[in-house]
Amino acid sequence: MAFRGEHLLDILLLVTAALGTEGAEPECSAIISEINPGNPDVKGTSSEETGEFLELEKTCSGKKFTFADYSIVVWKAGKNGEAKAVLKLSLAAYNLSVNDQYLVLAGPQLASRLQGVTKAKVVSFSQQTIPGWDKKETDFMENGSKGVIAWVLYKMLNLAFLPDNTILSEKTANVDKIVDLVLYHRGGSISQPMVRTLMPGYALKKVDLDEAAVLKDLDKKGSADDKSLSNCCGQPLQAKWPLAFQHVQVTPGAENLCTGDDHANFLLNKLGAGKLEKKDRCNKDYVLKFDPPEVKQKKAKVDESIKEKTPGMVLKVASGLQEGVKSEVHHLVDTGKSAVEESIEQTTKQVTLLASIVGTIVIVLGLIILGGSYLYIRKRKLQPVQRTRARYNLGFGRRPLNVADSETEYESVLDREEILSRARVP
Repeated sequence: MAFRGEHLLDILLLVTAALGTEGAEPECSAIISEINPGNPDVKGTSSEETGEFLELEKTCSGKKFTFADYSIVVWKAGKNGEAKAVLKLSLAAYNLSVNDQYLVLAGPQLASRLQGVTKAKVVSFSQQTIPGWDKKETDFMENGSKGVIAWVLYKMLNLAFLPDNTILSEKTANVDKIVDLVLYHRGGSISQPMVRTLMPGYALKKVDLDEAAVLKDLDKKGSADDKSLSNCCGQPLQAKWPLAFQHVQVTPGAENLCTGDDHANFLLNKLGAGKLEKKDRCNKDYVLKFDPPEVKQKKAKVDESIKEKTPGMVLKVASGLQEGVKSEVHHLVDTGKSAVEESIEQTTKQVTLLASIVGTIVIVLGLIILGGSYLYIRKRKLQPVQRTRARYNLGFGRRPLNVADSETEYESVLDREEILSRARVP
């Protein structure tokens, strides 16, 4: 079967396109590589309050990169859990050359010391046109001692539509424009609604959100060395992935000084009883499906000193029951028996008292019923007599007896009077 020229050309174009797609590099972007919030409690010349900085790293190498469409918004959680936008930064003026890998925003003193770093473009916070910052020399980055702080890197976000002190909500979070974010605190309360709003759908099985998303800056008061929150997953760089961070020596404008791949070296390592190696914890698909086993309860150990203080205590030991256990059991049985007997005696007294009360009530009710019956019967017997007498009185009053009446009628009246006298009740 012969191919026409145009068919052969179509096949060559398809093959070329497929090869070009297979070898194409992913779009170059940026991530938050390292962040070091202000910490006045840390000593050392390189760890002053002005040593705070934010480091952004481009995800490609050997290429130019522009931050023309990028911006930063800092959200701060309040006491009531409500978060507000406390800082907005436009990065439109900054570009990275072929040799530059990092963009570092730092305090004035640190920015001055970092000038000349070979792989970074360094910008001072004081160069930002932020109201009030021109009068500041320190504390450009809050350390999260009073609540969670979120530094969020956006792309294609119009800051003009985000006024100062904007309340964080599903609408104002603009999740579809988030490129990367880091949430941290220094012991303040965790704002889980804030985490859910900025990272919807992010959850690990059997792990609380505060253990899976919010980093804790572990710098201790009086520490001689300042440490930062550093992304340690390596290539490919992971964005929006809190599990990638370690608390390590600061390296602004240089590769992060990670301390190994062990699970314990990472900040968020409370993932149930399971241990995630670096290659696993940096694999989002693996971690999101990771189902840690249930944590087994440890058996309580028996303090040997208890045996000396309380020989009668019930102790289960490998050699069997001790004599003290037997005496304790007998004591418990005797105590139980006396308690039961006392309970039965009290119950009996209560039942007897209740029976006497009920009996008294029954007798009183019986007397009341008998008295009522007697009164009722007596009343019924008197009614006919009272009616007869009433009729007689009425008849006698209408027709009084006089001398003109006959003897027979007079006798009839006497008879009725006798009948009534006999029927009269004493």
